[in-house]
Amino acid sequence: MLTKFSLDSYLKSLDVKLPEEKQFQTLVDELAYFKSLGAIKSNPHLTWDKSISNFNFERGYLLYCTVSKYKPKNILEFGIGYGFSTLCMAWALMELKSNGKILTMDYVPHDQKYLQYYKNSGKFFKRNISRAEVWQKIAKQSWINKIQIETGYASETVTKITAEPFDFIYIDGGHYENQFKHDFFSSLLLSNSKPFFLCDDYMDKEDFGVKKFVDEEIAKYFKVDLIKTDQSNLMEKNKIATTSGMCTIEGSRDELIEHFGIEHIQKFLNKYRKFEKRLKFRAKLNRKIPFLKNIRFSRVIKKHRNTFNHSKK
Repeated sequence: MLTKFSLDSYLKSLDVKLPEEKQFQTLVDELAYFKSLGAIKSNPHLTWDKSISNFNFERGYLLYCTVSKYKPKNILEFGIGYGFSTLCMAWALMELKSNGKILTMDYVPHDQKYLQYYKNSGKFFKRNISRAEVWQKIAKQSWINKIQIETGYASETVTKITAEPFDFIYIDGGHYENQFKHDFFSSLLLSNSKPFFLCDDYMDKEDFGVKKFVDEEIAKYFKVDLIKTDQSNLMEKNKIATTSGMCTIEGSRDELIEHFGIEHIQKFLNKYRKFEKRLKFRAKLNRKIPFLKNIRFSRVIKKHRNTFNHSKK
C-alpha cells in the first residue's frame, strides 16, 4: 500500500530534530547544485544560471532525519554523486554518537576531478575538483571517518561486500528500471531481517524506472511511503517530471524474498551483472579508442536495460 506525504508532514511524524540550518545550507551550496540538461531541453530560453538548480536538495533533510529516527548500525548507499546525501547521513550518525557506518559506492573514483557547480554569496560558480577535495574543505573529519567508499560498478561492488548485514539502505544509483531492480535485489540479499529502504527518484520521467517497479511490484504488497521532497515544485515547473519524490519500503527480508522468489532474484542478478560487465568493457574501449563513442551503442544499452524478463518464474 502506497501512502503519500508532504515532506513537512513526514518529518513531523518522525519526531526528530532537523539538522542545524547553517551547516546544512553549506552542504546544499557546495554539493547539491547541478546543471539540468532536462530543464534546458524543455526550456531553451532559460538563462545559464536558471539551468543550474538544486532539484531535490530537501532529500538531505529526509536522510538526516530518517537516520536520526531509526539509528541504523550499518548503512548501504548506491550512488555517491558529489556526496551530499552521504554526508547528511554521516552527520546524523555523529549527532547520535553512534558506532554506525556507511558503505557507499560509485563508479567515479573519490579523487577524480570533474566539473562541479556550486553557490557562493548568491552567485553560481563552476570548478574542476574531486569529491575528496570538496569533503576535506567542508566536512568534519569525524563524518568522513564514518564512510567507507567502494569504487566500481554496483554489480561488481556488491559481490565483494563482506560487511555485517545492512539495516538501512539508500538507493540512488542508476535510474533505469533494471538498474534500480538490481540495486534493490542486491541490497535485499545483503540486508538484516528487517531492513529500511529509502529510494530516490520516484518520478514519472522518461527512462526512469523506480516508480514503475515500486508501483507494480512492491507497493501492491508492502508498505510504501511516498514523500514529496521537491516542495518548490522545480521538477514540475521545469517540465522534468510531474510526479517526483522519495519512497520508503518496509517489509521483512524473508517476506520480500519470498514474494519475488529467490530463484527469480538470482536469475535476474546474474543476467544483469553480465550486461553491466559488457557495459564496463565498452566504456574501457571508448577511453582507449575515442571514435567508438560515435557508434550508437547507447541504443543497444537502452534496449537491454529495459527488456529483461520481468516474470517471477
